[in-house]
Amino acid sequence: MVRVAPLRAPATGLGRWTHGVGVAAAAFPIALFLPVATAHGEWLDAGILVAAADGLGIAHPPGHPLPSLFTKLVMLLLPIGSLELRASVASALAAALATHWTWRAVETTMRRLGVPVGALTLPVSLGAALLLAGSTALFAQATRPEVYALQAALVALAIERTVHHEADAAPGDARALYVAALATGLGLACHPFLALLTGPALAPSFARLLAARPVRRIVLCSTAVVAGMLAYLLLPIRATAGAWPSLGDPRTLERFVWVVSAEAFHRNTGSGVPEPAGQRVADVLVAIGESLGPVVPLVALGGAWVLLRAPGARRLGWVWVTLVPLYALGRAWLGFVRGNPDALGYLVPCLAALVALAAAFVGAVLVALPAARRGLRGLVATLALLTAPLLVASTWREHAAPRFAAPDSFDQLLRRAAPLRAILVAYHPQTAFLLWGRQAVERDRPDLTLVAVPFAGYPGMAEALTRDAPELAPLLRALLLDGAPSRSVLESLASARPVLVELDPRLPLDVWPVLAPQGPWHEVEPGGAHPEAVRRGADEASATWAWLLGVLGDETRDPETAAQILWRRFHDALLLALGGHRERALRAASDAAAVNPVARELVGLRDALAAGDGPLDIRPFLPGAAR
Repeated sequence: MVRVAPLRAPATGLGRWTHGVGVAAAAFPIALFLPVATAHGEWLDAGILVAAADGLGIAHPPGHPLPSLFTKLVMLLLPIGSLELRASVASALAAALATHWTWRAVETTMRRLGVPVGALTLPVSLGAALLLAGSTALFAQATRPEVYALQAALVALAIERTVHHEADAAPGDARALYVAALATGLGLACHPFLALLTGPALAPSFARLLAARPVRRIVLCSTAVVAGMLAYLLLPIRATAGAWPSLGDPRTLERFVWVVSAEAFHRNTGSGVPEPAGQRVADVLVAIGESLGPVVPLVALGGAWVLLRAPGARRLGWVWVTLVPLYALGRAWLGFVRGNPDALGYLVPCLAALVALAAAFVGAVLVALPAARRGLRGLVATLALLTAPLLVASTWREHAAPRFAAPDSFDQLLRRAAPLRAILVAYHPQTAFLLWGRQAVERDRPDLTLVAVPFAGYPGMAEALTRDAPELAPLLRALLLDGAPSRSVLESLASARPVLVELDPRLPLDVWPVLAPQGPWHEVEPGGAHPEAVRRGADEASATWAWLLGVLGDETRDPETAAQILWRRFHDALLLALGGHRERALRAASDAAAVNPVARELVGLRDALAAGDGPLDIRPFLPGAAR
């Protein structure tokens, strides 16, 4: 049986060594993250989050008001570097807080198991914190503008205060749980789904607290949660003030609920995810193994057994053990997207629990070793600490190479090189987020109008666009009623302003013949694109892509950058094949093959292009379905 310290452990009082280790648990991660923090933006949600922080606007649902406020504060306190860099620094600081509070909670857990304080607990708890910092999941959140590092810090704070309350708080002292309640409320204003997943781990501690003097403590806990959620007031206040971005326009109660509840994403959960549940769970398990290696999760199983068997440590064991399946299955329920760092962001609290449980197992081994075997005890503690640099080195080699110039290079073509007063019809959410973010940073192309098709149906979006550009009304009406623009609408609009369209399978095939290549876009030519204009545009686009691929170099191995190149050049090839320009279509397909030569649709398209002459029926090659 594992020996357990008395229910109320002695005061920490570990002196300068403890304070130094606590500083190291935060300082080392910052030194790890900052050298590779992006200063040029990133794919995925980074652009919209930077824009929302800069203008204190409303990002995509659920709005993420707290990250906007936190990042804006860092932007103001760090008045050097690009806005993207300052937003990345905010993520790095939040990730460092997550590792620090994880260290504190692990240290308390080990003392609760009776591990001798100081020379044995400190290296093991520091090693656990550095394992979390070196994990692929946290590293991916700490080096780019995102909400997950801040959410991880708030979850870690709530867990640390709960662990402290169960291990160290005097009878009747509920202050630690009030802080945990405040952290939970702040988490609800950051990423509400992830904050709710913490609830079952904290629930028993709060239930025991509220059993005595229930009215007073219910009021105080509720007040703390509500105080954290006050950040949501930012959404209607800024929407009313006309801030941009304002996705969902939450000026009314109905729109506010629509944004905060993330109603737009409800269909992409549970049974709405196409992959089988078993495959999703397997993907999550693989991601956990890739983030921490195979040994830590296995050792964590032993730690869970130790904590749940030790009568005086079961309350702490419940907290740590519950976090693992909640966050792992929560991500699986949403669907796990391989290669997407956002999916890894959901797993950070799960990984924190795993490193804490692994440390608990090492602590149990230290307790089991005879006190006279000081040398052996010290060796075990030292080995536990040294595992962290191995994981950090592996993560650094694989993920720390600078790879963030690609979005800026794409922006040069997508936005900065666009014709004057152009209307940009973007089908890909990442395109919209990138352009909104870069416009917020550069503020150099106010003449452009971006119509983001995935967000055209968001409350208030059509009204905002037509208020600034009334000529867009027919296009928006077609998007809202039919889900796609008609050829006549686009041709009519192109007679007044340049219209650049992003090719996508959802774009009706009868529109494609009026499009001519224009860099990474395709320009609408009223009356139909002349073959010579298509050939000339294709040659210019080919030269543009050759320049871009040369600039990117090794960055084409970045999954998101590679996906952008593959998607765009594949659709370029489809358009050219539809018009019978097979040689130029093969050139575009070759650019796509440079980043993914085995893509099924791409292989089939290249074979079909080489098999004959003239126009090609491209419907069998359209991703998603034949048209």
